Amino acid sequence: MPEQNGKEVPRSEALRSGHAKVELFGQKIRGGYALIHARMRGDEKNWFLVKEHDEEADARRKPVVTEPESVISGKTVKKMAENV
Repeated sequence: MPEQNGKEVPRSEALRSGHAKVELFGQKIRGGYALIHARMRGDEKNWFLVKEHDEEADARRKPVVTEPESVISGKTVKKMAENV
């Protein structure tokens, strides 16, 4: 369940307010993240995913460069773009 101000709130409420904190446990993306609604130029579809400063944060880690293959397909973004 997302958090706001250190309290768990329903996902729908967090998204409606435009800010939710989540914790991810993926192979490449791990730790705490903030999902923030950008509301730029009237476009309601803009959101930022911002890494929180936690034990999983490492500015030197660059998974897009060091692990460019998809966990699911094994393809790189470049290969997927070429196939579109």
